[in-house]
Amino acid sequence: KQSALIKGVCEGGHALLQLVNDVLDFSKIEAGKLELAIAPFHLRALLLGLKDLYGKQAQAKALRFELLISADIPEIVKTDASRLQQILQNLLSNAIKFTDCGFIRLMITQEEEQGEPCLHFVVEDSGIGIDENQQQKLFKEFQQVDPGLNRHYGGTGLGLAIVARLVTLLKGHFGVHSASGKGSQFWFSLPM
Repeated sequence: KQSALIKGVCEGGHALLQLVNDVLDFSKIEAGKLELAIAPFHLRALLLGLKDLYGKQAQAKALRFELLISADIPEIVKTDASRLQQILQNLLSNAIKFTDCGFIRLMITQEEEQGEPCLHFVVEDSGIGIDENQQQKLFKEFQQVDPGLNRHYGGTGLGLAIVARLVTLLKGHFGVHSASGKGSQFWFSLPM
């Protein structure tokens, strides 16, 4: 009984810390005070770290986690590694949260946009999905697609707003493909 109480306190503390961090990041972005640290880094190491962390979370829910990296992805890329990680963490966390059975998939390919190389990231899940007429709310701050879902799954409505703003700051684009009951694909492309 005591271990269950301690676990509940730890989970509550983690959720509160995440909320505070989200609000602080969002405030910095809104105030134009978030500084980017663009530098070369090992992309595969970052992706394998995410696979390890989120693979365990997926496994705890009996979900399959897949990481698919295109063979032409360079080992070293140049962008803000911590902000890229933050974007992927928000998307993977949501995918696991809103998926009760099936899979979570992270795919990375290299593409060309207007003659410039870019990396295209897709986080796909077999979760609850989102009605097309509700998707415009997704990337707005403090917006929930369905308040009833918020009570069931939790969340602040800041994660995807932060994703949208970070992708924009990194000069990329983002979007979603989803349908109710058919899972979701959140994607973004970043110049490298």
